[in-house]
Amino acid sequence: MKHLRNTAESGAVEKNRSVAVRRYLALARARQTVSALKLQFAYDWSNPNMPAETLIRKVVDKGRFHDLAVICKRYGLERVRELAGDQIAASPALQRSFANIERGFARAREQHPA
Repeated sequence: MKHLRNTAESGAVEKNRSVAVRRYLALARARQTVSALKLQFAYDWSNPNMPAETLIRKVVDKGRFHDLAVICKRYGLERVRELAGDQIAASPALQRSFANIERGFARAREQHPA
């Protein structure tokens, strides 16, 4: 019986280790994604494992054009607009930035059709 208990315990330990490794790898991938974006501001300094939605909202809050363009390219213009919600309507600067990003994306599609 003692052998069976040790086998069960080692199975539980192995399962916990597997879960921990998967969690670590997911967090590492998320962190690489944020650093790979090469944003001009460190939005994730206090939470390097923040979800994409949080990052998008922080970038929109800051309103830096370069960073807005980067996240629109990475996550899609419609998704960013959806998450930005009323902020765009309330800010002429954000309206102008999103209009320019949309024009730039359209121009890129014309020059480099898929």
